[in-house]
Amino acid sequence: MNRFVQLFVVAALVFAAPVQAVRRYSCNFEDSIARSRWKLNPTATQSIYNQLANKWYIGEPGNNDRNGQYGLYISDDGGATAHYQNKGCWVFAYDTVALDNIAGDYMLTFDYTSMANVASNFDGLYALWIPVTNDDGDTIKVNSVATSGLPKRYEDYVIRLQPNANMDYLAGTVTWRQCAVKIPGSDCDGKPHYLAFVWANGAYLPQQPGALIDNILITDGAPCDQPTNLVVTPNGTTVSLEWQGTATEYEVSAYSYDGQVWAGPKIVTGTQTNFTGLPVGQTDFIVRAKCGDDYFSLKTIVSKLIYYPDQLCVDYLNLNNAVCYIDNSSPNNTLTFNDFKKVAPVDLGPSNVSSRHVVHFDRAEYEPRTGGQAKTIPDGELASVRLGNWEADDHAERIEFTFDVDTIRFPVLLLKYMPLLEAPGHEDHENPRFKLDILINGESIGECGQADFNANNVMNGSTLKPEAVQQGWHLTPADVAFPGSYRADVVWKDWTTVGVNLRNKAYAGKQLTARLTTHDCTFSAHCGYAYFTLGCSDGKLKGMKCGAINPEFEAPDGFDYRWAYAYNEKYRRPDGSLPDQYILSTDQHYNAGMHDDSLYVVDCMFVQDHSCFFSLYASTLATNPISEMNDPQIYMNCRDSIYRVTFDASPSWVQEIDHVTGDTLVSKAYHIETYEWNIEGLAYGWSDEVKPTFNFPIEGGDYEVTLRTTCGTCDSVLHYHLHLDPLGATKETQTYILCDDDRKAGFVWKERTDTAYHTYGVVDSVVLLNPATTCDSVIY
Repeated sequence: MNRFVQLFVVAALVFAAPVQAVRRYSCNFEDSIARSRWKLNPTATQSIYNQLANKWYIGEPGNNDRNGQYGLYISDDGGATAHYQNKGCWVFAYDTVALDNIAGDYMLTFDYTSMANVASNFDGLYALWIPVTNDDGDTIKVNSVATSGLPKRYEDYVIRLQPNANMDYLAGTVTWRQCAVKIPGSDCDGKPHYLAFVWANGAYLPQQPGALIDNILITDGAPCDQPTNLVVTPNGTTVSLEWQGTATEYEVSAYSYDGQVWAGPKIVTGTQTNFTGLPVGQTDFIVRAKCGDDYFSLKTIVSKLIYYPDQLCVDYLNLNNAVCYIDNSSPNNTLTFNDFKKVAPVDLGPSNVSSRHVVHFDRAEYEPRTGGQAKTIPDGELASVRLGNWEADDHAERIEFTFDVDTIRFPVLLLKYMPLLEAPGHEDHENPRFKLDILINGESIGECGQADFNANNVMNGSTLKPEAVQQGWHLTPADVAFPGSYRADVVWKDWTTVGVNLRNKAYAGKQLTARLTTHDCTFSAHCGYAYFTLGCSDGKLKGMKCGAINPEFEAPDGFDYRWAYAYNEKYRRPDGSLPDQYILSTDQHYNAGMHDDSLYVVDCMFVQDHSCFFSLYASTLATNPISEMNDPQIYMNCRDSIYRVTFDASPSWVQEIDHVTGDTLVSKAYHIETYEWNIEGLAYGWSDEVKPTFNFPIEGGDYEVTLRTTCGTCDSVLHYHLHLDPLGATKETQTYILCDDDRKAGFVWKERTDTAYHTYGVVDSVVLLNPATTCDSVIY
């Protein structure tokens, strides 16, 4: 007897056996007997079974229990992964249950994940409550089909899983959620029924994963009230939870999808608790009331992206800290359209088409309008922000992030972006659009901080321009991007990194604003939107080893590049460009070879305007910066009741190591590129000058001074201990310069006795022997 025949024999035996009516049914798939009751992927014939591309399995991918190992899930690769393909099917999995005939409804709850393609009208997870026998006493056969339509004989038994949305099925979530629906009392007569879950999909582009199911429960009523108004508030490394409810105890847990780590469950008395040390990434926070020893209320679940803002140079993931806008009126020209109003983030969740400022945090999510070719989050990033949506409704959106400029540690702002623009062939000023502007004091910094895209930039009629293809632009046909609708083709750009140079000292200590804007077309017919991330870099050559030979150079991300020998810089044109004959390469990488000790220069050029660039220098020679400093100059300024101390890092130098002899010498080609002073315990104790001056309190004290110098990617750190006696302290000898050079003349030193002042004339400095003096002794 083959396996397929055995399946039906076993099924027949089960149907023949009496099924005891119950008032509570549960299945978490951990019990082997309970697992064996489930019938997976039944079909009328072996041929149909073989045609099913997607099938149900019970195993670890479907588990949603900290201590569990099993759950029910759809797979197209023999159960190895929770993955499906777009070959039409309605595939069943069912258990046989009889519910007592009571005067009331039953409640069915289960945990699920079901993404599917939300552009479809039916792809997703269904539940059916089917009597084993019909009114005539004939057995109803439950069979899967390898088609895109549900057989009509089952239509009357579908449970509407989203009654509030008037939808029969579940789709659009990549995270675990709990579904709770009624099984009407009129359908519970004590007779056996099939509790069936059905996965359905057609030919639409798959959006992973398919269905996952765990922790199924049927009861004759909710045992106690579900907690409400769950608020999750990250604060540093602590995440606080608060909710409302009347229960004595609650079970609280958290699940990190990125770390695949559970925190909890823990029993909490009261309505608030904390979690600490959660991994970075998308996390579900789950609270349910404890109703009895083995009874719980429905779950309340809130998803939150957990990250630590102090690890980001620009906190672009907290949209409440951004300034969000939407259009205030319908545009008629996207070049001049600038009528926006401030709003709270229009955020209805990442899968909702109506969201206009929203964080995407599923790193496995693909953008459907790219034909499933591009992720909504670039590799290496935690999350992205979507600005705009794929509705064609005359919309425009804007978002602004303001940040402090750190010209030393992070002199390059990095924008990663992926624009998606319908290409209707309108005039430039009428097309969908994506724009970037960097602002200071509300004004654009100019062409070195601007980007502007519309579909005509990359299209040549109905096809992409060859240079656009080289730049990473793609075209998705309209029937793929917007199935069943009259829309235009979509042009979209691979995730692209653009660096904005912030080295200009005019920006030091200032706040800049990154402004991003998206527009639909002016005819209310075609959309434009974009995904982006914001970050920073040190803007230095990457991977250069200090004190070692570096035969290969890699310029920083986010620019176009121009490599040349440094001695050919004398041929630069007035705009800074080099004639073509002196350009060695335009790649990000350059290999000079082990025995080439020439000095090279690379211009890192703003992608949108090559006249905006900065230059870095590289040689294979091993180099090290050496931090050195002169003794500080200490000035006593009694008029302002401060010490003024000037430090001097000008002796710092770059050590060069001959790659043949190993000798060290002072480099003639390299120089110290940056200086950074930090004085612990002193307000405003930071500077990037070679000879900075700091003010210290007249009370004196001990201060730790750190000098950090850099050359390329190498740095050198020098520590210095500064001691300042409080003015008036007793010491054998103290030498004070009364003021710095530009203010010495005219100072008169007077010594006060019990009866009079003694004047000693104009002085530049004074040596006090056994002084017991105060600032009153120095007269200006």
